Amino acid sequence: KTMEGIVAELDRSDAATTAQLAADVQRAATMEAKGNSGVILSTIVRGMARVLGEGTQVDGGVMAEAFRAGATSAYQAVKLPVEGTMLTVIREMAEESELPDVRALPVVESLARVVARGDDAVRRTPDMLDKLREAGVVDAGGAGLVELVRGVLHELTGEPLPDVPEVTQEITEESIHHEESEYRYCTVFVVEGDALDLDALHASL
Repeated sequence: KTMEGIVAELDRSDAATTAQLAADVQRAATMEAKGNSGVILSTIVRGMARVLGEGTQVDGGVMAEAFRAGATSAYQAVKLPVEGTMLTVIREMAEESELPDVRALPVVESLARVVARGDDAVRRTPDMLDKLREAGVVDAGGAGLVELVRGVLHELTGEPLPDVPEVTQEITEESIHHEESEYRYCTVFVVEGDALDLDALHASL
């Protein structure tokens, strides 16, 4: 749902510059975020869009900066970051993009390395989170994040996307790994303004 909202905004956008398009994407990511993974995804998109909106050409170095900005934005947005989630996946993808040999590659090859690292990180999420291991699943948010980046890669190469795998077994209640919460509802605030001091705002809240 979060990505559908971003895509819809892109279809509506009449941005004439990269910076304005990035601003449209950032706002859409915030306003259309749905669910925990969607909110984290929105922070990743916002961090990456800020970097990508600053120039007109993307190379391995810019890609690395964008992935690192996305990872930093996501970790800062979560009060108690948990490894074995999409946070781990975006962090490892950022780390891969920052490797000197990856930064030096053409964007398509660099992105292919990042996707491969993301796939590996997703496969290892059950090793980091007991509830995933007990349920016999990988982190869904992390898997979805990698698929989004894979989609970008396949758009750049022109290759068709892989077929959607068939479901071989029914999902059981044990596969749902939500923690019990003391609170029964979630309240979300959107704060907008010019030159906001986010660190001070977070501290005050």
